[in-house]
Amino acid sequence: MYTAKDIRNIALLGHGGDGKSALCESMLFNTKVITRLGKRADGTTVSDFDDEEKKRQYSIKTSVIPVEYNKTKLNILDNPGYFDFAGEVVQSLRVADSGVIVLTAKSGIAVGTEKGWQALADRELPAMFYISKLDEEHANFFGTLQSLRDTFGASVVPFTFPILNGEQAVGIVDLI
Repeated sequence: MYTAKDIRNIALLGHGGDGKSALCESMLFNTKVITRLGKRADGTTVSDFDDEEKKRQYSIKTSVIPVEYNKTKLNILDNPGYFDFAGEVVQSLRVADSGVIVLTAKSGIAVGTEKGWQALADRELPAMFYISKLDEEHANFFGTLQSLRDTFGASVVPFTFPILNGEQAVGIVDLI
């Protein structure tokens, strides 16, 4: 049982295909809620459970994914990234305490990144960026980080960054 002070609603925002549902899977796996990571291509992700989502291989509706971490219940609101379903994002932000904007280290800032930032700013909600897909060829974490700072200002600061061996991420440095 949780009291209101121990519950956080966190909206995941960003462009379609940038890794929001995969981030949910990782959260569930790392907190031992699931024993293996689901894959969108296989139709086995927790947040994309609807038959139409499995068929299309992208989120259509916001899923609420509960995760317990450090005696706090995190309700992760996994939002669709495609603009046809923008109403889902608007609804989730009505209950969100904060937002995480997901973007890839390969593609960088996309329209969904900017829309996510603006939606959180409009509601005066705290925002954080999560740079995904560091394992893809031509991923550029530091270039993406610099683009975020150039676009959204000097308040964009990393809490972690990857340890690279060539282009391959082999670990992370936790600055906190």
